Amino acid sequence: MLYLTQSLKAFFQMIDKSNQFVIIFGPEIWSLQENGGISRYCYEIIRILDSMELNVKAIVGPNSNVYSKLIDKKLIVKIDRESPSSVRHAMSDVTRGFEKGIYHATYYDKQNLRIARDFGLRTFVTVHDLIGDLFPTKIKWYQRRNRIQQKAVEDCDHVVSVSENTKKDLLRLYNVSEESVRVIHQGVSPLENSYQNVDLPKTPFVLHVGSREGYKNFLFTVEAISQSSDLYHLKVVAFGGGEFSKFERQRLEEIGMTERVQHMSGSDGILNLLYRNATALVYPSLYEGFGVPPLEAMRSRCPAVVSDRGSIPEICGSFACYFNPESFTSFEAAINSVLQNKYNYQLEEAFLHSQKYTWEKTAERTLSYYREVI
Repeated sequence: MLYLTQSLKAFFQMIDKSNQFVIIFGPEIWSLQENGGISRYCYEIIRILDSMELNVKAIVGPNSNVYSKLIDKKLIVKIDRESPSSVRHAMSDVTRGFEKGIYHATYYDKQNLRIARDFGLRTFVTVHDLIGDLFPTKIKWYQRRNRIQQKAVEDCDHVVSVSENTKKDLLRLYNVSEESVRVIHQGVSPLENSYQNVDLPKTPFVLHVGSREGYKNFLFTVEAISQSSDLYHLKVVAFGGGEFSKFERQRLEEIGMTERVQHMSGSDGILNLLYRNATALVYPSLYEGFGVPPLEAMRSRCPAVVSDRGSIPEICGSFACYFNPESFTSFEAAINSVLQNKYNYQLEEAFLHSQKYTWEKTAERTLSYYREVI
């Protein structure tokens, strides 16, 4: 009995020691977007680490971010404004009593990383993609953001990459060492079921989800369908991404697709309903750092017809139907394979594959990374 008591004491001492570090999430992302994938990523990791009874804090400045409002109030350290002095004061309060700690920037800010290092914290940042570097723009705001991103990543102690493909881009384009980059796939949130009356297209349709501009390659889909005699019966539903631009409307009219393309928006429940009724999700993106919609489609047992670029093959594996996003012929063949039921037999396997991407796994692997370096 004495031996057992000593063993238990040693065990609890080990657990207590493992928790004697603080994990601080920075204020960067909350004021930059009202909603979005990066905010969801940060919120989910904070939520799950807190459920493990770890010492987690989130520095939050003024914002209208949906996900910052969901963080448990006991975790939040409020600052009146996002200035270096405010961030420094918050870190001083949060680190008091801890010999070690982690600072995980929620977006790119070299100054906050340096302040964190002044307090002896190990610094982390997650890179979701390098779109700004791979698809350069002449817009000065984006150019400035790209420079800030590169400087912050290169100045950080440790980098989380959401895919192997993004890691390869990082090593090729930035001055970072392979040892400082860890690949941790992000999770995918389940979509709620919708019980609303939704006016779905009366004829078969393919679904495009999210942004449409630039590398997202939306117009490729409608142009390919407009030129195919095999796909004349298909409509296209574009979910989210804002109303069609003037240029998009003009182009749809030019190729005779105005009546066959519909824009919809709404809740995750409506999106889930669209997945469940679509002939296929079409994902023609020229590049993705990760790529959530194909996995959402798989979870709803919707065939995923996807581009063979970027991280998409890595994330989707053998459970999607691939095409070259610059070839109408390749696209038509991929859609026809679904229409001829050559892919549908894989839907259950695709569903099981999508279940591997959970926020719990993302948080656990991120915590493991923290503990390795702390």
